[in-house]
Formats: sequence, C-alpha cells, structure tokens
Amino acid sequence: MSRFGSPCSSVNFRSLTIAAIALFFSTSLDLAAARAAATQPLAQAQERSDLTKDQTETQLKATLERLEQHGQKKPEYVETLEQWAEVQYRNDQLTSARDAYKRVLSLSEKIARSQPVTALIGLGHCYYRLGDYPDSIPYYRRALDTLNAQADVDPALLESCLEGLAGAYFHTKQLNQSEELYKRMVDLSEKIYGSKSLQLSWALLSLKDVYQRLGKSDDARRSGEQAAAILREANLQRLQEGMVTRASDSAKHPISLRRADERSLPLIGLVDPVRSISAIILCVHGLGLRNASFASFGKRIAAHGFMVLAIDVRGFGSWQEARGHEQLDLKSCLTDLDGILRLIRKSHPDKPIFLLGESMGGAIVLRTAALHPELIDGVIASVPAAKRFTERGEAIKVGINLIRSPNRAMGVTDVLDRATDDQKAREFWARDPLARFELSPKELIQFQVFMRENVSFAPKIQKLPVLIVQGLKDRLVKPSATIDLYNSLGTEDRDLLMLGTSEHLIFEAIQCTDTAFDTVLAWLNAHLPKLAKPSG
Repeated sequence: MSRFGSPCSSVNFRSLTIAAIALFFSTSLDLAAARAAATQPLAQAQERSDLTKDQTETQLKATLERLEQHGQKKPEYVETLEQWAEVQYRNDQLTSARDAYKRVLSLSEKIARSQPVTALIGLGHCYYRLGDYPDSIPYYRRALDTLNAQADVDPALLESCLEGLAGAYFHTKQLNQSEELYKRMVDLSEKIYGSKSLQLSWALLSLKDVYQRLGKSDDARRSGEQAAAILREANLQRLQEGMVTRASDSAKHPISLRRADERSLPLIGLVDPVRSISAIILCVHGLGLRNASFASFGKRIAAHGFMVLAIDVRGFGSWQEARGHEQLDLKSCLTDLDGILRLIRKSHPDKPIFLLGESMGGAIVLRTAALHPELIDGVIASVPAAKRFTERGEAIKVGINLIRSPNRAMGVTDVLDRATDDQKAREFWARDPLARFELSPKELIQFQVFMRENVSFAPKIQKLPVLIVQGLKDRLVKPSATIDLYNSLGTEDRDLLMLGTSEHLIFEAIQCTDTAFDTVLAWLNAHLPKLAKPSG
C-alpha cells in the first residue's frame, strides 16, 4: 500500500532564533552554547514541487482510467484508487478524497469481504477535517477494532487512528471516551518516539485539556508539568542544534491529520546571546498567522536586550497538529497565557514583562491585562478594535455558512487581500505551511464575539502602561474604532501611535517600519526605569 508523507515546513528565521521555553524554565543559560548555535547555518527542508504533485496526480488518474477498461473489481484497481484518495487528501481535496475512500471500502467488501484499515482511517480523517466529527467516529471505531484484533500492529497506523478518534470524541464532548484514548496515545507515543519526544508532549497536552474539562485538576497539572519538562529539554536541544529541520522526518509516518512539521512548537523565542536581558516581551499573533510571524520584529528588538517570546494561539500554527485541539479556542489561549506568564514571573522575577499583540492578538493581550494585571508590566496592542470596514458583509456570509454547516471550514483569504498591498508580504504568508486562512463559522463567530467584548474590558485596565497602535492605511479595522478603544482605557498611562503609512499589520511578517520600531523601542525603554525590580 502506498503512503505519502506529511507536508514538511522549514523554519523561516535564522541565527538568533531559539525555542525559548528553556530560558524561563531555568534562570541559567549556557551562553557559549547559544553563541555556537547562532553561528550554525539553517538547513532548509526539501519539499516536493507543485509540478511533482501534479505529475503524481496525473499518472494515477491515467492508471485508473486504464484499469477501468478492464473492470473495477480487481485488487490492482482498488489499490490504485486508494493511492488516488491519499493524493487528493494530501492536496486538501477532501470531498474528492472522501468519495474515493468510500469507493475503496465498497469495492474491497465486494472483492475480499473485508475493508482495508488504511481506507477506514483515511475516510475517518476526511470526515474529521471536513468538520463532520460524528460521521468520522464509526470509521475510526471499525479501524481501531481491526487493529486491536491484530497480533502485529503497525504502531504508526494505530497512532493515526487513535489521534483521530480521540479528537472526534473531544469535539463531540464525549470526554470519558476521549480521555481513555488520549491515555493510550500517551503510552503509544512514548513507546514509538521515546520519553523525551515532542509527540509525547503533544499527547500529554491533549490529555491535560481533557482532564481540565472533566474537572480533574490534579491530573491536568501533572500532565502539563510532564509536557513542559519535555518541551524544556527539546527547546534546549534545538538551541544547541541551531534549529535544524529535516524533510525526511515527515516521510516516516502514514497519512494522518497533521499537516505541518512534526517538530513545530506552540512557543518560540528570540534572544541575543551576547547581551544581558533587560525585559521580556511575549507576543500574540493575529488571525491566520502564527508565532513565527514575529521573527523579523523579534530578531530586531532582541538586539536591544529584550528576550522575545511568541505563542501560537489555539487553532493556529503548531496547534493544527494537536489531536482534537486544532480549532480556534480563545478561552484556552487565555489559560495558556496565564500559565506562561506565571512561569516567566517565577523564573525571572527581576525582569519586567510586556505583552505585545496584533489584531486578534491585540484583543487577547488587552483581555489578559484586564484579567491578570499582576502578571505583566505593560501592554502594546496593535489594531485591537472589532469594527471592520466590511463587518456587515462578513456577518452575513458567516451566518449563511453557519446554517449550512457550522463546522465546515470557509475561506478567509480576503483578509490577506485587505491586510496589505505588499506582494512580498502576501507571498510570505502564502508560503507558510502553518498559516491558516480557513475557519469554520463557529470559530469565526467566537472570534467576532471576543473582539467586540474588548470595549467592556478596556476600562478594567486601571494602572498598567498601554500603547495602542493603528495604521491609517488599514483596510480591515476602522481607525476610529481603535481611537474609541483607546479612549475607553481606564489607565492614565496610555499612549496612542497612529502611523500614516502603515497598513493593518504593524509588527508581524515583514511589515514593521523604522518609524514603528523606533517608537515602540523608545516607549519600552522609557518605561524600563519605572518598572525596575530588585534582583534576588
């Protein structure tokens, strides 16, 4: 049976980039190792070209047409049809893949009185990624029953089946069933990949979320701590390796729900290893983007003595790999931020902590400042307002799709068109395999409600210094709405930066101008003496 490896992503930034969880889990840092890592070249992943994908699809289609002339009830035809379904799945042609897998199962039943477990899992994955979670469960269950009955089970196939079924149960709120499967995922991940693997850490994070939903706080804490320990070790290793990625790693696994590099992480960081750290900036990205979107800005400001961390919001970046947790979840993102900030505060009690967020991320950092002002020392919120130029049309579109299929992803690529006229920036996002511009109506409604609630939380920020930033060439968010939000802040230590030549994004991708950067740096440095904390 032919198997196609998962698409692999390469890291898009170089020498100063490190996965910085290690830095706030431990107050000590091996600067010699950091300097050595900074001199190592970045290995670029070798991915298949679009031409190769087209050739593969064309060849399979020609083979299917040839075999159809001799009848469809031959094993060779069924095997080729399953290969075709896999290619369609890899190319995100999910409806076509679903229909092909159904034909494979039907023909296999007629020919061999059995159904291949790979096709059962593949069909389950199609329904899953289409948002039809209840429809995916029967196929996963049949596949799992078949695998459980086998004496010699392919661990990778079992993992693929377990991750899909556990996620489907989680989405349909069958939490007890989900818990048992995630426990098996933990055991299996440790067996396949080892006790220090990132796959194990992701399984533990998924199990932690289930425990939290079930009210098992002690179990959730233990799973979270174990996952954090693995991430700390993995990030320190990445620092020493110079962030090397290998495309060949992805080819070891069969078809699965994962669409990204197996080694991507929910938290990354940048630091200049030859400078002492004056403060820490934790960044939160906008809709559709991910933590690496801050790479250019982060590298630049790290050279001025700031440690820069950036998270993936739930549903974006590395979370697209998390079984059952690949959808937008702003409530859980706030919980993530709370935990990260507490870890930073514990490990670096003498360093000021700033939150910086853009668009959706701007709303998230303002909400965090209102709920947990004791955890941070200042906020920079770029275009955090909710009112948009095309708000009414977007609401109608989302409403229609909500009625048709609430979990079926719909494209929001028009956001890119209105976010910037810079072709290089658009290409930057288009090339990023972890960017996500398809969300379900349920996710988009959650996003819209969260953004609108900002006005009610802004007055609760009473003492923290806040810098609000807005580009006057923004074609997404109305500048007047940002000004209204600024005026509603409760703190007197507030500043408003209006940038006449800037578009929607100020700090992400390659959008940060010299004016924006210099002003933000001056604002940060002006507040550092006021926020200085005694060491020890």
